[in-house]
Amino acid sequence: MKPSAVPALSDRYWSILLVFSLFWTVAPVFVIANYRPDVMEMILTGQNWVLATPKHGALTCWLLEIVYTLTGRAAVAPYLTSQICVFLSLAGIGAMSARYLPPKGAALAAFCMMSYYFFHFESTLYNNNTTLGLFWIWTAYFGLRSVESNRKRWWLLTGAALGLGIYCKMTIVFLAFAIVLYLLARSPRRWLSPGPWLTTAAAFVIYLPLLKWNVDHNFAQFAYAAASASDNPIPSLFGHLAAPLAFLAEQLLYVAPISLPLIPLVAGRGKTAAPPLPSDAETEKLRSIRAVYLAFVFFVPLAIELLFALISGSAPRGALGCHLWYFFPLLLLTRLRFDAESRPFRAAETVALAVPAVIMVLFILGVYLAPAIEGHASRYHYPGKQLAEAVTRLWRERYDGPIPFVIGDEWLTQNVSVYGPDRARLWDPLWATEEEFRRSGGVLLWEEGNEESMGRKAEALARFPYEGEVISLTIPQQTPFKVPAAKVRVGFYPPAEK
Repeated sequence: MKPSAVPALSDRYWSILLVFSLFWTVAPVFVIANYRPDVMEMILTGQNWVLATPKHGALTCWLLEIVYTLTGRAAVAPYLTSQICVFLSLAGIGAMSARYLPPKGAALAAFCMMSYYFFHFESTLYNNNTTLGLFWIWTAYFGLRSVESNRKRWWLLTGAALGLGIYCKMTIVFLAFAIVLYLLARSPRRWLSPGPWLTTAAAFVIYLPLLKWNVDHNFAQFAYAAASASDNPIPSLFGHLAAPLAFLAEQLLYVAPISLPLIPLVAGRGKTAAPPLPSDAETEKLRSIRAVYLAFVFFVPLAIELLFALISGSAPRGALGCHLWYFFPLLLLTRLRFDAESRPFRAAETVALAVPAVIMVLFILGVYLAPAIEGHASRYHYPGKQLAEAVTRLWRERYDGPIPFVIGDEWLTQNVSVYGPDRARLWDPLWATEEEFRRSGGVLLWEEGNEESMGRKAEALARFPYEGEVISLTIPQQTPFKVPAAKVRVGFYPPAEK
């Protein structure tokens, strides 16, 4: 049974999206030996069931913890959670596109996005960018249905999706601003109806607990957003002009793969005539509403990013553009008159399916061969499971019971906590007091010679001085190629009663 949001799209469309998501659910379990850092962070935050962290709301983490629990903490859980989000995001793009294009054109818009950086191999890094896409796309879709029909249910759904999206990443307010601008510029009378106020009320009610959290924590997330918006200052007289261009240049890496399938259509323009579109006054009005709305939700967030770069003289980090391109293929397709039965269109479909297939192959080869090419292992190959087993054994040889806390190098502590049978807590003042650590004890982890790791060790020692025994571990990386092993130092804070 096809989802009711897009009844015109074919079973073939849904099958392709399902196969795509199944691949990125299953393949990483066999290809990636160790979770990536953001995945670790999502797991550990989720198991604490906090409302938020100083970075973001914790909805992304809650979703993973739910799937993690339902699957019995299976290794596939982070990839399954990510692909549920990706599948629903692509379905949302299909839903949005079906309002503008014939069924095959709408399917092509979604297929193009299967080559999007954050939807293919980068989706193995389940984090707030993954869930932001889900809520951004559906907020835009519900917003379109709202301005088309002015029905209360669509306005409420828009507000609900927007409010939940803020718990993923605050940049979704750029989309809210775009919708508000559209209403002010094109449909000001809408503000005299309940619709926009229902959206505002729904979003605010959902956001209210997170707002209170920020008030209680000195607006930590706002401070983080301001501090992390850009780390690429351009120190020159022309930096303010160069920064937007630098940001756009980096975005080309995201845009190029999703644009490739449309080259046959661009090259074939004029060679095949598109069938005439049905037209009457009501239809033309609807087309105008949709075209202007799409322009607002696409160009306004982009303009905000560029304006920030222009004013600050600092290019936003590339990943902060993850939300800008969800509707780029749709925008191009609405401007290309095409015949869905023509040879150029069939070529576009073929390329749209071939590009993600090539990316899949390159991903597997790249992860497998990277240690041989680079001469060292990456975190894909880190022996996290073996480290957790070794540290757990050392602790239990000394003390009865599970490891209560781990502290020190963030990466090492994450691995011991995620892969260890004790699910040791990362000591953090957000989640535990210093007295709890001193009473319960824990494991100190660091990597000698690693500047960042030594810095984390110094932070730990400043709170909890340590002069006990130190064990050195040497653990082979999880790759068949000969590369330097992981070398870890381990110290033990005994429980108070010991």
